[in-house]
Amino acid sequence: MIGALVLVDGPDGPTVREVGAGIPALSGRPADELIGRRWPPLWAPSATSDALLAALRAGRPARAEVELDGPAEARRSAEVLVEPLLEPDAPAVICVVRVLEHYDAGDELTWLVDHDPLTGLANRRLLRRDLEKAMSRATREGGTVAVLYLDLDEFKAINDTYGHAGGDAVLRAVAERLQATVRAHDTVARVGGDEFVIVLAGLPPGEAAAQRADAVAAHVRSALLAPVEIETTTVTVSASVGVGVLAEGARSGAQLLADADRAMYRTKRAGRRSSEAADRLVARARAAERRAHELKRQATGAIDAATTSRRDSPRAGEPAPRFM
Repeated sequence: MIGALVLVDGPDGPTVREVGAGIPALSGRPADELIGRRWPPLWAPSATSDALLAALRAGRPARAEVELDGPAEARRSAEVLVEPLLEPDAPAVICVVRVLEHYDAGDELTWLVDHDPLTGLANRRLLRRDLEKAMSRATREGGTVAVLYLDLDEFKAINDTYGHAGGDAVLRAVAERLQATVRAHDTVARVGGDEFVIVLAGLPPGEAAAQRADAVAAHVRSALLAPVEIETTTVTVSASVGVGVLAEGARSGAQLLADADRAMYRTKRAGRRSSEAADRLVARARAAERRAHELKRQATGAIDAATTSRRDSPRAGEPAPRFM
């Protein structure tokens, strides 16, 4: 069993910012209970824990064996691998936890270095490597490469309304849908909090590449519109998408990503999904979702209050209580 956490360092030590899919089952705690938990996140303070933290703050990875705390069924030995993140604007620490059963440290370290722990998608490091490979192949074989840069619309409102656990559920759902829209040899990466990149490799040259990229972008927008379940409610998600296609001549992967990024911001400024009317409909739908969530919360509180009032009120024929 394996799971990953992302922690952000601060004056009081690292705190949990994101919870990977395997952690709740591994720890015996729900994800929302772990968000904001301070170091050490899943095991008791000890000299081993202090040594891990010291290594992180020195900027080097570290590994140790710990005993998980929590419910009795979760108290078992585990291998903990912690790795500082050196990407710009990235959280400070990745922490991978794996129960000590058929453990392969080499495989785990490879996964940690190349993947986003929350969604399992490629990270920036693997994205750059895959993009350069795709561009080299295009140069050799006469094809081309396209990049789609996605930014989720109004994701902060989802986080503010449903908390980080709800936001994480949306990010995982988005990741699954993006992977379902592309071919096996394409790359899907998470490059920021709510930003994703798709690399479409091995495309034919010329106008056909742009047409293929535009078709995938349309498919992505459509796939993201399906409701995402968060606890007992659903939310709708949309994204602004920019497309960059490798042109003739020497170009770098960084330039191609920058082209797609700029195109995404042009799309966002022009109106999400190129339709101001559609934007207004989505905004109203999200406002209605938030209002429904608040009404449900208020209704639950009113029912609880009424139940308490009935329980404390005298029954018919009984004298009212007297207070001395």
